[in-house]
Amino acid sequence: MVMIARTLGFTGMLFLLLLSGRLGAAEVGVVTVAEGAIRVMRGTMALQAAQGARVQPGDILETDNRGIGVVEFGDGLILGLGPGTRLFLPETTSRGRGAEPGQPIILLAGWLKAEAGKQAPADGYRILAPALGVAIREARLLARASAPSASLFLESGAGRLLEPDAAGKTTRGAELGPGQFAQRAPAQRPVILDRPATEFLASMPRSFRDALPARPALLKTAAVAPRVEREVRYDDVRDWLQLPAAWRGELTKRLAVRLRDPDFRAAAIANAPSHPEWHSILFPPRPPEGAPAQQ
Repeated sequence: MVMIARTLGFTGMLFLLLLSGRLGAAEVGVVTVAEGAIRVMRGTMALQAAQGARVQPGDILETDNRGIGVVEFGDGLILGLGPGTRLFLPETTSRGRGAEPGQPIILLAGWLKAEAGKQAPADGYRILAPALGVAIREARLLARASAPSASLFLESGAGRLLEPDAAGKTTRGAELGPGQFAQRAPAQRPVILDRPATEFLASMPRSFRDALPARPALLKTAAVAPRVEREVRYDDVRDWLQLPAAWRGELTKRLAVRLRDPDFRAAAIANAPSHPEWHSILFPPRPPEGAPAQQ
């Protein structure tokens, strides 16, 4: 038992060292505002982030029903997360040659405010919800996703609507100008209005009525290590694993190690059609007759 405890202690210390190393090597942004609980799912771990925590490619960010978060990036992009928001920042390295232009930001649920300035990359960003998306560069945008519908309000700048299909491929739609509002209901085409819907404005988080606070100095301060909560459970990532494969990036690959956990594995088998990448792991082929048994 003593040896097991020592081993577990060493494993925990090793994870924290690896985590701190990744924070220094791959960070892309910093949490500048954290009110309520902000969970970060990184690798196979669920973490709790506070102000000063770094954000990396591949992170899933989720606020609780009272949480508000602001994340600022080195290229000047600022993202505001409202209560009950679920956001994914896919790895840029997982985008193949045929990938659509623009850094993807996946909004699964909740409210997002995005402010992109002159420092934005040339191909800009793609804010994508399952029902509706928009490509922007220098713009200020409000988005809400509540499956299976989505709404967008372009406060300033210009954007191009994106209509995702079930496979995650987007069709470029109408141009969106300053002050315009777009929404899409299930099995319908987007509707564009010259002003946001009354219900949209009434339910918008109060903190989104003003510009998001810019605190670029925090990008240069010492990182605040997120608190390790636990390993992710299947229920934590089920909805993300059911996104189109083109949107999941490296997510399925990195979570494959969790299949060693019996509960995670059982849930993955029950939802096997959602992530065919795991088929060979979940259902390995039988060895040919006469082959020596695996030790």
